Amino acid sequence: MKRALVAVAVVVLAVGCGEGSDEATPPADASAGRVYLLRDGKVWPALREVPETGDDANEIAAALLRGPSDDELELGFTTALPDDLELPEIRVADGVARVELDPESSPEGIAQLVYTLTQLPTVRSVDLDGGSYVVTRFDRADFEDLTPAILVESPLSFEEVTSPLRVTARPTPSRRTSSTS
Repeated sequence: MKRALVAVAVVVLAVGCGEGSDEATPPADASAGRVYLLRDGKVWPALREVPETGDDANEIAAALLRGPSDDELELGFTTALPDDLELPEIRVADGVARVELDPESSPEGIAQLVYTLTQLPTVRSVDLDGGSYVVTRFDRADFEDLTPAILVESPLSFEEVTSPLRVTARPTPSRRTSSTS
């Protein structure tokens, strides 16, 4: 029994003496948020550090516009949003985010924006105002064809996984199945 305790103590000390994490501790005024990029032509969530300014919609949209990181590019993440896209201020009222968007935007880019904004608790849908999309309201259901059959929301790529592993995934509405007996 004594030997087992000594062995456990040695292992604990050895683990504690290892190199520290390469990841920096996020600043106190930042939080983790999700942006939705594309992977294999479908929307996929990616983790981002977002400043806590009280303007969640504009901060998360700015994080989306930065596109995939080098590591995410290696995993096959892309974006359909143009590199030079600038969004004017996003206004949120009554669960709707109003966005002025360049009419050149692709359905995939719009899906990225809609998924990114509707993850916020204050946003249920997105109104696009501009070009051929003159005040058109979208929500996630409008982009079902750009969603994987099962959208894994957690854990995200590069997110530390602990035991027990819990996976959060959502089937898209038309892909839900039910059985009757």
